[in-house]
Amino acid sequence: MLTISKISSEGSSYYGKDNYYTKSEQEAGQWFGKGAQRLGLEGSVDNDKFDAMMKGKFDDVELGRGKDGSLNHHPGWDPYF
Repeated sequence: MLTISKISSEGSSYYGKDNYYTKSEQEAGQWFGKGAQRLGLEGSVDNDKFDAMMKGKFDDVELGRGKDGSLNHHPGWDPYF
């Protein structure tokens, strides 16, 4: 059975450490997609950058969606079996 949980910013260090998403793999995860491209991310995932992104910050960029004049950040979803 697949379960999908909302990731909170407070738990960001949990997901960024020890290659959480690739712990059964030999290599670290890879940046991909339009968001990574817009932020200039490529190659292996850097845990410090990943942690910052989960918290809604990346260099000088605040991450999130604008709505009603405010920025709402949602780190993502965690699917597991």
